[in-house]
Amino acid sequence: MLGLAGAAAGVLVAPAFGASTGNKVNNCYGIWWTRDWNQECGGGGASQEGYYKTTADCTAPQAPDKSMTKYRFKGNAEPYDGADCRYGINFVNTVYW
Repeated sequence: MLGLAGAAAGVLVAPAFGASTGNKVNNCYGIWWTRDWNQECGGGGASQEGYYKTTADCTAPQAPDKSMTKYRFKGNAEPYDGADCRYGINFVNTVYW
């Protein structure tokens, strides 16, 4: 019913399909759905203290890509929400320094 109401109002509501995950660095990684993405650390949190930068490769015609850098202490498992991509996401990559 909600989907029909949204369609009738001219609003497209994308369902939250299964998530995909990017590369894992010290137990931390990016996870994404259609346009939404997060930086997360699983299984006991970050295994190393330091900066973690996660970048969402947004689909064209959007430019630039979206990214965030978080300083994590060892064991930090806090999920951080990234800025949504307008059209979609190709991949999410995480680096550490």
